Amino acid sequence: MSVKLLLLPGDGVGPECAAATAYILKTATGLFALDIEADSVAIGSVALEESGDPLPEATLEALKVSDIAVVGPLADAGASREALASDTAARLIKDVDLYARLAMVRPWAGFATSTPDLDILIVSPAREGADPRRNMTVGSGSMLATEDVGLDMAVASRGETRRLAEAGVALALGRPGPVRVVEQTTVFPMSEGLFAAEVMAVLTASGVDHQALPFNAVPQALAGPGGQGATWIVSGVSGSALTTLVGGVSGSAAMTAELAINDRQAVSLVSGGPRGDIAGRGVSDPVPFILSVARCLDWAGQMRGEQSLIDAAIAIEVGAEAALAQPENRSADLGGSATTAQIAKAVAAAMITAVRQQADAETDAESVSNEDTAGSDASGTGP
Repeated sequence: MSVKLLLLPGDGVGPECAAATAYILKTATGLFALDIEADSVAIGSVALEESGDPLPEATLEALKVSDIAVVGPLADAGASREALASDTAARLIKDVDLYARLAMVRPWAGFATSTPDLDILIVSPAREGADPRRNMTVGSGSMLATEDVGLDMAVASRGETRRLAEAGVALALGRPGPVRVVEQTTVFPMSEGLFAAEVMAVLTASGVDHQALPFNAVPQALAGPGGQGATWIVSGVSGSALTTLVGGVSGSAAMTAELAINDRQAVSLVSGGPRGDIAGRGVSDPVPFILSVARCLDWAGQMRGEQSLIDAAIAIEVGAEAALAQPENRSADLGGSATTAQIAKAVAAAMITAVRQQADAETDAESVSNEDTAGSDASGTGP
């Protein structure tokens, strides 16, 4: 069965990055004979101009029937507090029922890091926490009590937290490292307390070893061995901040692609903003968009048990890392001068090289094995 992949270019540099990503996807499809049904629909300012809505019903329906989707950068919904309630990304997350965010953070070759062995999967709520755009069904969780008093609500519900924890358990079982429950109960005793207690109850019932990790102890945890193959389950209050912090420490903040998932699909919302200052000049960095597709392919492969999708995702990430390890393949944001198209071509070339090298290594290993078997048979010591 084909994988339905939806690309939503978004605003600013989104369209040019989406085009570069389509080029990488075409390369991966050729290398691994992928069966992908790809489509593209408008979202954000383009959709607003066409239909009067940045997230029109047609786009929402296309998202709901897709298996995986990548959403490009979206322009700010506006500065007013009322605009927060109609924020496009927040509407998308709620309407598509995306309940968990997954971020894989590790160092990248060619970039300075103080944590070379770091490898952490961060699991956090997509809808609950302190984001006033996402934690309310009607209205906003952000308000002015008076002209001089601002209030923001932190939300954690038992049912949503249990759903997140169960997803975290399934993910942690496939990883070698420890499980940590990151909490800020000293700051938000009610919502964070409920979140931490419910997550740890699910982990205990599942027989998964785990420990609570106060947010203020995260720096020490990153400096120690606890970040190798680890799974950190984090509340919505801390999720985004922690992902940014860990990405910064690892030196890979610009290469961290997140997924938002429900029980049957994954959507990646590309980080970095629309970058209107450079949009249309062909100098934006497409790697976050490219890695978002890789994460989606890997998720689909894991869910379906299709190794070709997993292998394609690995090849894309290996290609991106190999390309960016060379400074001449980096955008201006990463200290280089490469154009969007040049970066995409470098990633594709590195993918092809990596796949060929892997095939050659497997051929050599098979030849050695055949020679050993033939020698064993000739000497009469074979089975």
